[in-house]
Amino acid sequence: MTSDPTAIEDEELKAVKYANLHRALLTGLLSTIAHKTENRGEYLAARQQKAKIFPASTVFKQVPPWVMAFEVVETSQVFMRTVAKIEPEWIISAAGDLLKYHYFEPHWSKKTGRVKAYAQISLFGLIIISKQLTNYEQVNLVESREIFIRDGLVTGNLGRQAPFLQHNMDKIADIERIEDKLRRRDLLVDEEALYQFYDKKIPEHIASRKAFEDWRAEVEKTDAKYLFFTDDDVLNSQAPTTGDFPEMWKLGDLKLPLRYVFDPSSDDDGVTIRVPLAALPQLDAIELLWGVPGWRYELVLQLLKSLPKDIRRQIVPIPDTADSLFDELQPAGGQGLLKQLCQALNRRGVMSVTPDSFNPSSIDRYLQPQICVVDDKNRIIEKGRDLQTLQIRHASETRQAVNEQQGTHTEFPEHFAFSKNHHSAGVVMKQFAALVADVSGEAVSIHQYTDVNAALQAHRIGVLTLIKGKLGAKKKQLTSQIDKIFKLAFAPLGDMEKLKTIVIDAALDASLEEHYVLFDHSADLPESADDTAVALAEELPFTPKEYEKTLEVVSGNFLLTGQNVIKILKNVYTRWQRIRQSLLMLDREVFGESIEDIEDQLEDLHLADFVYRMDYSHWQQYPRYLEALEIRIERLEHNLESDLEGVYALDVHMERLANCANDKAISEYRWMVEEYRIQLFAQPMKTHMAVSPKRLSKMWDKMS
Repeated sequence: MTSDPTAIEDEELKAVKYANLHRALLTGLLSTIAHKTENRGEYLAARQQKAKIFPASTVFKQVPPWVMAFEVVETSQVFMRTVAKIEPEWIISAAGDLLKYHYFEPHWSKKTGRVKAYAQISLFGLIIISKQLTNYEQVNLVESREIFIRDGLVTGNLGRQAPFLQHNMDKIADIERIEDKLRRRDLLVDEEALYQFYDKKIPEHIASRKAFEDWRAEVEKTDAKYLFFTDDDVLNSQAPTTGDFPEMWKLGDLKLPLRYVFDPSSDDDGVTIRVPLAALPQLDAIELLWGVPGWRYELVLQLLKSLPKDIRRQIVPIPDTADSLFDELQPAGGQGLLKQLCQALNRRGVMSVTPDSFNPSSIDRYLQPQICVVDDKNRIIEKGRDLQTLQIRHASETRQAVNEQQGTHTEFPEHFAFSKNHHSAGVVMKQFAALVADVSGEAVSIHQYTDVNAALQAHRIGVLTLIKGKLGAKKKQLTSQIDKIFKLAFAPLGDMEKLKTIVIDAALDASLEEHYVLFDHSADLPESADDTAVALAEELPFTPKEYEKTLEVVSGNFLLTGQNVIKILKNVYTRWQRIRQSLLMLDREVFGESIEDIEDQLEDLHLADFVYRMDYSHWQQYPRYLEALEIRIERLEHNLESDLEGVYALDVHMERLANCANDKAISEYRWMVEEYRIQLFAQPMKTHMAVSPKRLSKMWDKMS
């Protein structure tokens, strides 16, 4: 069934006629309009009178939001009779001057370029519109102009790119940066002074962006810098120089941006160095301790105050001591701040002070630079003021190669360059190349690292891989000296092929360690390179010519060194077999704690592949460690009480080494524990170093 178009038009025409009629009647019935409340069936009329629609009304069940009534009667309740539905807009157009306007929350609208406010419109106490956005300039020009200047110009939120505004905001930002560096808040004038600057220059009728831009276009025809701030406009006093507060931190070729914040309540108080994750290993904790030159005197003063009381007595008054030795400090002298302070105090007769006497953690936080670690997209990963903690925490990521060049090599590449500059996250930093051995151990490829130590360690293995491929018959000559006793001793850990590979690799390792050619590669290393990196770089070739020299020396000494390596390894595995048999003969119910400690020690020694886990200087000590174990087991039956005392003395050290005995960060401590075992269980065997519980604790504090 289709609808009749003529009928629809008639209905629409009737609706328009009724609406016009209601509007006409509304003019005379303004006092009887009403608005529905939250209570069911209740309306609020003019002058706060509450009423209901008479039940007989045709709109009673419709409950429209707004109504007008022809009459209001009061019986047991107040009822509105002859009621019609209306729209609030009709009231606004009909009431005219009877309406009351209340304006609130005037504000600058950056989007529209005007000062806006909200208007509340009421009639006879009845709120018609509660919140209507309006142009406040037409209501209160004086107040609108003030808001325009304060919120549109002083704060830089005009909403248009204007040369004067960019200049003014830059000048304010520059002064705020100076305040952050000098840690004071009295250089920049207050907002009222900035307001007065604009108030004196801008005509009184201007309160919007359009009017301002029209006026500015005319003014700048004669004076292009009419609205530009000068130093006198924004400074309370002459700005001091800030040459001792650099914008960039320079460490060799590494340049890192600095940001200063003066807010003691903030975690960012002080100076923050933004560092790409890949460049984190290239930072030097000793270099960082020098801090910002402009704060260095305060740093020295607080470091002197952190000394033990018996030393402080010798340097009072401390401020005078800080003044006298400050000029002697040389940041570019290659020595750390603490060491130079010690030397300066030694020259003044204070001989008991050492770098460990100071307590850098006690100085004010702002004097300790904050490291902000970011990824290659400049997103923050982590912040912290302890560089070593950050480096250890991210070591697994930073020690990985950052990229790999395609292709493999069985000869030393002609185009190999150990170090080069690289851009990452807007920072120029060093990258270090390494020849990395492939899975087969027969060829190498070039990988790039940002951690110089990781690069050198990988490069060492790569160089040995190339040399291994040139040994030819020498490998067979060496492995033919593996006798039946050696083979049987190793058998629980692998077959003959595995043993041959270990012997060859260990012999190469020892040959390079004992017979390397000395090279000067100091120019290729970053300033932050530690002693380990320097020593390692001196024995590794970085060019084909250097490689040829290394190849000649290592291969020439391979067989002779290899014979000594076979003796060491045979000694290790035959002693290990005797230890295993001795442990099987012990009663676990009686000697259980001692047996468990011995097994823990053997597990940490990783006898199956120890030659790959540590350097030659450490693994050649294995025969001593196992000899000490044999002596311990031999004495155990008649020395159980003393042995258990040793086990208990080791408990704290074994807990520290749990799951991290091969962590290079604590290597020095780990080998000191092995020497401590010799002292506890195998006297009169001699240790390679002085060792005691106190020395161990001191070493652990240093390592951790």
